[in-house]
Amino acid sequence: MKRVYILTNGPGELWDWARPLAHELNQRGIRPVLWLLPCQYASGMERACAKSLPFYDVIGPYGWAKTFYELRRAKDVGLIVQLGGDLMFGRFLSKATNAELFCYTYGKKKGLSSCSCVFTAYEVMARNIESDGVYPIVIGDLVADSLKLDLEQRREASLPVEDSSSFKVAFFPGSRPAIRRRALPFLCEVYEHLSSILDADVVTLLSPFSFDEEVKIWEDAGLNPSRESTPVALKGVDLALTQPGTNTLELLYLKVPTLVAVPYVFLKIYLLVD
Repeated sequence: MKRVYILTNGPGELWDWARPLAHELNQRGIRPVLWLLPCQYASGMERACAKSLPFYDVIGPYGWAKTFYELRRAKDVGLIVQLGGDLMFGRFLSKATNAELFCYTYGKKKGLSSCSCVFTAYEVMARNIESDGVYPIVIGDLVADSLKLDLEQRREASLPVEDSSSFKVAFFPGSRPAIRRRALPFLCEVYEHLSSILDADVVTLLSPFSFDEEVKIWEDAGLNPSRESTPVALKGVDLALTQPGTNTLELLYLKVPTLVAVPYVFLKIYLLVD
């Protein structure tokens, strides 16, 4: 039986692009196969998180050499949808299996002309991507679909009523362990300063790709960790402090005032593979 293969790489692409697409395909009776590609920004928890999502199977992540070896051996590929990562992987799999390659992207990518169809979120993105033989179809932002999915899954849940006059701040410490370790003392210092000048409450949104033992570490630091979905955890929040990444799009759609910052102490760690 031929299957739909979704190729993706980092935590943002998996959670906010591949997850809503997999849900939609399942609603139509199609269980896709997920292939996790090599990614220098991976959290290390992508496979574990993917196992909780409605995929028929999860492949990878492997190193580059083994990825190409396994791509060559794939036999049941009916359609390929690449969401993030280098298109050489999708192009290689398409050539090896004769399956059509689709791609969803926010911007230009090398190899888009090899795709049977290219999708993007907005008209302005489509105009930027257009080139010889590449004419993207605007289908909307998968990040927005991801947030809608979170809200649908919590629709039946009874959420506590917010009853606080305090100024509520949300911290986003990142999806990679090394970034979160570096963020902890920084955010402790930020919260200490905020508390010295105003009546402030905090909630720290731990990524779905965080480790279970991290919850207690952030609790002990007094930063009120939450692993709820973003729309739920941000209920009643007045301001969010985050880093560059998919979180900025989520906050935009949720209309939460946001400060995006990259402290100097983070710069080295952003350049390293954890």
